[in-house]
Amino acid sequence: MYHHVPQNCLAGSGWVPLESGITTLALPGDAPFPANRYLVARGDDRQLVLFWYSAHGRRVASENQMDFYLALDSLRLNRRDNALVRINTELRPGEKPDEAERRLLAFAGLVNPLLKNYIPR
Repeated sequence: MYHHVPQNCLAGSGWVPLESGITTLALPGDAPFPANRYLVARGDDRQLVLFWYSAHGRRVASENQMDFYLALDSLRLNRRDNALVRINTELRPGEKPDEAERRLLAFAGLVNPLLKNYIPR
């Protein structure tokens, strides 16, 4: 199965990962879920990137885990659709990644209720 993988498109556009890992997002009104967290740089520019896969009531960070659920859903629901949610923000001069993350999480909290209209159920 093929997914548009943000790590690949970021690298393809010149962004170099400085940090990568999985974090747990706890957005208002939802159960906590895992998301990928990347700090990337291109020249003097830095960005903080969060992304996860979402479909049919599940949110996962792992591409392999989403592949498993896509196969299961194709058998169970006759559907193979999912969504990749990626949000990112620049780090301002002198700003620490934790400060940018707070801003990014505030934005995620605002758009999360809207995403429910677009994520496959």
